[in-house]
Amino acid sequence: MLKLSMLAAAALVAVGLSVPAHAEATVSRDAPAFDQVAQNTTATITGRGVRLRAQPSPTGRVLARLARGTRVAVLARQGDWVNVRAGRRTGYVASQYVSS
Repeated sequence: MLKLSMLAAAALVAVGLSVPAHAEATVSRDAPAFDQVAQNTTATITGRGVRLRAQPSPTGRVLARLARGTRVAVLARQGDWVNVRAGRRTGYVASQYVSS
């Protein structure tokens, strides 16, 4: 049986992949919960060369660098991280660089 963390399952759905029906969701006590936001919520990147990361961590793999003024779709927020979609890429940005 395939086991996915809630964050992994949400990431699969966020990038347009389906989660198998037989997948079992597991919740880790250490995993932060992301607050879902209303659809069509947009924000602006406020820093220069802000890193879009694959994981909500300062050591997460860098997917892209976003220029100041880039408009992004906000998918979820949690503490120091915002799950965003920038163009075709979905990832995480430090919340200090995102202005609603």
